[in-house]
Amino acid sequence: DKRKQPTPEERKQKGIRSMYAVAKAEKKLSEDEIKALMKAEVKKDSTKDLTLDELGKMYRYFRDHSAEELKETAKAHMSKPEVIDVDPETGEVVDKESFKGRQLSEEEINKLLDITDEELDREIREAMEGGE
Repeated sequence: DKRKQPTPEERKQKGIRSMYAVAKAEKKLSEDEIKALMKAEVKKDSTKDLTLDELGKMYRYFRDHSAEELKETAKAHMSKPEVIDVDPETGEVVDKESFKGRQLSEEEINKLLDITDEELDREIREAMEGGE
């Protein structure tokens, strides 16, 4: 019997349904959390704009992370980073409730401190040459 191959559009719809099944039903994520995570992972905020590969990536991302991790990450992406106050010594966030105690990545810290790689390299070199 000749089974009809699904069209790319049908495959995409199925992918979207699968992704939402994991994200919403299993992980209990809100629409906003899903959007924030898609934006962070594949730089798109609508499932309509996702390719099949990106849908697969998001499906696996939702499947492979705990609901807690996903919610935490979404919350971080949904906050306004420009109001975060970071201790430049430790990279620890000092004021924003939702970020308390979370270690920021070097990239995030640099963005917040608005420092270029060259400036950073120079500071590191000077610190190493100058000892303590």
